[in-house]
Amino acid sequence: MLDSTFDPQKSLATFRTQGHNIAHDWTNSGSEPAAGRTLLLFTCPGHVLLGIILVLSERRLWASAIAEALLPAVIAVVLLV
Repeated sequence: MLDSTFDPQKSLATFRTQGHNIAHDWTNSGSEPAAGRTLLLFTCPGHVLLGIILVLSERRLWASAIAEALLPAVIAVVLLV
């Protein structure tokens, strides 16, 4: 059961912040920061491809395809530029 003080907006903001911290740690810290970038450059194009396949196979799931592919596409472009 949810606590009466549960705030979904605050929870989502915390989730985004933690995701940003994890991505930052993977790409900018440790003895091998290139390993984190390589991992992101390997997985992000895969998610973009999955989003394209989703939209081609089931057009009514276009919103899910955008959610699947948009952020990984942005991450891949940012890492490559």
